[in-house]
Amino acid sequence: MSVLSEKLKYFIDQKGLSIADLARSSGIERSTLYQYIKDRRPLQNRVQLESIMADLHLTPDERTDVLEAYEITRIGMKNYNRRRKVREILESLLTLEEGKTETVKTVQEKIPAEVENQGLIRGELEVNRIVHQVIYETAERGGELKLLVQPDYDLMMESLMLVKGGLENTKVTQLICLEPDSGQDGCSNLEIIRRILRYSVGICHYEPRYYYGKPREHYGTMNVMPYLAVTEKYGIQISSDRKTAILHNDPRTVEYLNEFFDKMCQQSHPLVSSMDSFGGEQAKWGLVYLNRTDFSNTIPEKETGAGGGADELLFCRGVHQNRRVPGISGCFLCGAGEQRGSERTGRSGFKSGG
Repeated sequence: MSVLSEKLKYFIDQKGLSIADLARSSGIERSTLYQYIKDRRPLQNRVQLESIMADLHLTPDERTDVLEAYEITRIGMKNYNRRRKVREILESLLTLEEGKTETVKTVQEKIPAEVENQGLIRGELEVNRIVHQVIYETAERGGELKLLVQPDYDLMMESLMLVKGGLENTKVTQLICLEPDSGQDGCSNLEIIRRILRYSVGICHYEPRYYYGKPREHYGTMNVMPYLAVTEKYGIQISSDRKTAILHNDPRTVEYLNEFFDKMCQQSHPLVSSMDSFGGEQAKWGLVYLNRTDFSNTIPEKETGAGGGADELLFCRGVHQNRRVPGISGCFLCGAGEQRGSERTGRSGFKSGG
């Protein structure tokens, strides 16, 4: 039974109505309504759906549930999730106007000598404190920060955002693992894109790179210290639960970790190029896109056929199409597919060439 049929049946039973009663009040033939409820015929007529919802006297929340079920039934769960995620991406960007976030000025103590010598750090708070101190120290020097972490490592990534002004002369390179099939719900890579775009706006010299793999396996409990942050001076390995870390300051060890990271970079591909970021105008083009794009259930049938899903319709057909990055192969940002001009590609930050 479809999601919509189940939802309608639930509310009909909850309201104590019969199909015959609802058919009379809604003006829909009894046999037709019966087929809708029993999922023997798809309900594709929005006018009829509105009539049914009105006669069921649904609350706003209940009405939202039914409309969501209607969209899922029409376009499928994966396409629905992808389109919802695209909208979240745009709405997230609209909250970040470049140049309006003030640099956080805080007094930072240096990494204690005993911690440098001991190396082993225990406790989530201590790990987070050392990570932030290393980031701040690198920002003050204008050095380079290399990260082998997923974008959902919120505390580390937000530390980069907090010292935004201090990262103007700091290059941040991040290696990211993408799901080959975009995950079970088809949205895991889109969630990564949402986060990456946010950081691309907030961090001046930010270069995220991707490779294919299984993030749960790479960052799972069976791997020892899977997270890595490296600078010219320090290297930090962090456990999968992020509660234990090893701080390296031996020059030879740090040099090895840098070389190891660089070799991994050679096996990866650029995901986003910050360039001049969005020029502070992401809200402008974001609103235009939201206004001109229908995220409701009026999706042409040809868009959901064998030719591709929602991600292929909404994202850049340049380098990402050739490498088949799930969730990035047709771009709502640079407009490739609609327009391939260098001006739009430069503003968006997405690379559209080989």
